[in-house]
Amino acid sequence: MPMSRSAVAVLVAGAAALVAGCTAPVLSVRHSLPAAVPMPAGTQVLHIGTFTVTPPDRQAAAAAMTEALQTHLSRHWAIDGDARARAHTVGVTGTIAIATSEKSGTRRLRQYDEATGAWREHEVPTFVRTASAHVTFRLNRPGDAHPLGAVDVARAYDSTADPRVRGALGLARPDDPEHLPPADQVVRELIEACADAFAGMIAPNTVEAEVKTRGTLSSKANDGLKAAEAGDLDNAVQHLALAVAENPDDVTLWFNLAAALEAAGHLEKALGHYETVLERTDGRDADAALAAQRVRRILKRRGKM
Repeated sequence: MPMSRSAVAVLVAGAAALVAGCTAPVLSVRHSLPAAVPMPAGTQVLHIGTFTVTPPDRQAAAAAMTEALQTHLSRHWAIDGDARARAHTVGVTGTIAIATSEKSGTRRLRQYDEATGAWREHEVPTFVRTASAHVTFRLNRPGDAHPLGAVDVARAYDSTADPRVRGALGLARPDDPEHLPPADQVVRELIEACADAFAGMIAPNTVEAEVKTRGTLSSKANDGLKAAEAGDLDNAVQHLALAVAENPDDVTLWFNLAAALEAAGHLEKALGHYETVLERTDGRDADAALAAQRVRRILKRRGKM
């Protein structure tokens, strides 16, 4: 006896509810990375020395750099302004090159006049600001003529790409002078970005991500996802691997297994499974692409690739 439409609808709704209701947790992954530019063994104190600035009228950038470095580096080392005689001290000095460009003028803009119901043209002021900061950080032992090394960092700014200029909805004119941040603020933000990048290179850091797993009808996979949600990642990996073995063509299962492997710290295997998802989706799985990029970068930093 054929099923009625209502019975079919209930069956479909039940299947959808099963998929939606199965445990598909968000896995928090956290990877500790060694410094890209390791500090000498035993370093306990950093002495922030002099930064020379070009052009000379941008001397405020040196003070901004000192302040930013103190903020970022104090998370990992003691910051001592008079630490030259200490055996476990590394000095940080460098050069800062600032370049700015400003273009102002007017351009014709069409605007709808509600009163007349017609479009009219009028001239509006325009302003575009670009800026860049190139910083060479030098590491040295205070009193030692031989430097430990140098790190170059560069950051750039273009007001036409600044969300603050384009407004909350991104619809404002990108060259509207009313919305541009002051030049001194832009330069300070570039300096702070360079200091943050430098700190990330010389200090161990942590990469964190939230990976959303995917609902599935596989009972073994659901057992694995429940285990992952409970924090039992080894058990989760075992169940998800069994689910993949039973259904090797299901990319959802491959992705969930990769996520569990990454959360459990098995990065080489996780990368291989993320890449399997990408191969089977012709590179169209955005989440798998982002995860593969993240894991690949971590493995390279750890010297595993």
